Amino acid sequence: MNDTEDVDMPDAGDESDNSSIISVTTPPSDILRSYTAIDPPRLPHSTIINGEPHLTDWHQHSWRYTARKDPNSTGFEVRQLHIDTFDGYEVPDWNNMFYWPPKYKLGPPTNDADWHGIVAKWGFPILEKAGFLNYCPSDEDDYAEPIGRLARVRNPDMDDDMRIHPVFRRDMWCGIDDEEYQLLEPALLLASALLDDPGTLAFFYAISDLESMTEFEDEVHGKCKVATVPATLSNAQETEVCRKIFAMRDWLEWKFAPLPEMVKVNAMALTDWRDDKHGNRLKASNEHCYQSTIYVCRTFLDILQRYDDDFSNDTNNHRQALEAYLDTANVSKSRRPKQIDPVSAYERTIFQLADTIVHEFCHAFNGAYFPNRNDGAPTEPWIQGNRSNELGHALIVHLLGGDPSAMLRYSDSQIKEFEQGCSIPFGFWFSKQWDLWRDKADVEKTTTADKDEAFNTAQVFYPVPQKYIHNMSTKETWVHQVPRYGLAALRLPRLEEWAITQRRSA
Repeated sequence: MNDTEDVDMPDAGDESDNSSIISVTTPPSDILRSYTAIDPPRLPHSTIINGEPHLTDWHQHSWRYTARKDPNSTGFEVRQLHIDTFDGYEVPDWNNMFYWPPKYKLGPPTNDADWHGIVAKWGFPILEKAGFLNYCPSDEDDYAEPIGRLARVRNPDMDDDMRIHPVFRRDMWCGIDDEEYQLLEPALLLASALLDDPGTLAFFYAISDLESMTEFEDEVHGKCKVATVPATLSNAQETEVCRKIFAMRDWLEWKFAPLPEMVKVNAMALTDWRDDKHGNRLKASNEHCYQSTIYVCRTFLDILQRYDDDFSNDTNNHRQALEAYLDTANVSKSRRPKQIDPVSAYERTIFQLADTIVHEFCHAFNGAYFPNRNDGAPTEPWIQGNRSNELGHALIVHLLGGDPSAMLRYSDSQIKEFEQGCSIPFGFWFSKQWDLWRDKADVEKTTTADKDEAFNTAQVFYPVPQKYIHNMSTKETWVHQVPRYGLAALRLPRLEEWAITQRRSA
């Protein structure tokens, strides 16, 4: 008998499969939005194996348990399954008053080590029920295009043709047609909203104002520049940094690159020097400052096209492609989510693409204003308090309080992992300290003195509620929260009860 018969059993006192992540906004004009979550399941102190009690170890024993929502819908009830193998079938015991049919099986989707730690701990059924995979809004009229706090300064008449920031507009993109550019517009609007924020301008002002930077001496990297992001800018400073950003229209071009080419450089996007026909670097603001070409993985565009085709033609190809990752991994039905909502996955792709675009633009901006003399000195400054000088990540963390990444099913195929990184079927995670374990030896540099301490420190990883991603395109966010609370309204929620802690592997 197979293991598929448990998936439609009702929870105790709960017939709903709506998201259990709750966004608290009461009302928007009075309080900053926050996110709360249903309590995660907890395992008992001991687990019975072959009739003998053993001290419960989540990593070893979680697959032996099932959960259901408790009667108050504030947490989960948990009981041990009477199975001896990972996907074993449990014979129903209706005469046992403590028996209830399996509902949400805990533990990894498959009996191997190929899953991100958050997925491996909680399992897809629990993550889905708690709202980390899907979110279906109750108010479909709540949609709003993202708009930054300074958008009306840049576009006072709110001209539709000027909604997208000048550095992201159609004429900046090479090798795509108008229809493909339209597919990018939701991501470009979100990227524009992030760029049109005083906090973003303060960051760009700091990394382009060489005179205000301090220095420290690193035993490996030598003299290193440090930029401190000011809390606010004067009107004159805002005008200056806006001028610098607009000047990037002359010093930047955007292109899509095929997935195999991006796999070769192990990046979803890449900022490279822009050369003339003789192979010489094109100069930007000053000597030793250069123009850039930004290459973005074309798989993003392919996924947006597939989603649009399904919407236009009433087909189901995108959903099937998302679920194919489960098929390839041989995930049994009782350990799968009930669905991977294609709209939720699309929202994640839009978010990831916008994140990537802003990240790479930061590198290009730095290249245009921070001198690179090819003398071995670091080519990007540090932001005060960071271990790494990877400015793209530092910017996103400055804006959002973390930098989300796709939860993956790891594979021997980098192609498959990169495809997951663009389609994001399994949700997002982010780390408590983004650069704690970073240790690069190419363009990115990390401080040397604190390396051993950092590597011996445990890292905390948080799952991202899908409602947070959905809120990147709602009236509540862009009409009420952001105008009143600024970037604080976009901070990633740190749901400590759902976090996992890991040590760095050697």
